[in-house]
Amino acid sequence: NFHPSAMGKVALSRKRLVKFFGWKTRVTLQDSRTITGIIMGVDKHVNLVIADTEETRLIKVKGGEPREVKRTLGFMILRGQDILTVNPFEPHNYPTQEQPREKSQNRRRTWNHFPL
Repeated sequence: NFHPSAMGKVALSRKRLVKFFGWKTRVTLQDSRTITGIIMGVDKHVNLVIADTEETRLIKVKGGEPREVKRTLGFMILRGQDILTVNPFEPHNYPTQEQPREKSQNRRRTWNHFPL
């Protein structure tokens, strides 16, 4: 398990999370919801960009056992301050970024000019 708030150093947290780009991950939030999805990105505030997400939460039922409710959310951004734990559990074949372009020193910037 990975605890961003327990790390103390945000830079170290980001470096650890970058290793898990493209992994299926379970994120626990402070309001006890669990988000499962594929990590696509992280920023300096440890905000996470997650794709193919599914939210799981417990609903209290009067006089009975709490029941689990799931819903599909798709693509989302989670605020770093709301994250309690990040638990990568399965590598996934999800493309995380485009291949870097080769830089050419002879490349000129061209502009398209259209007559009015």
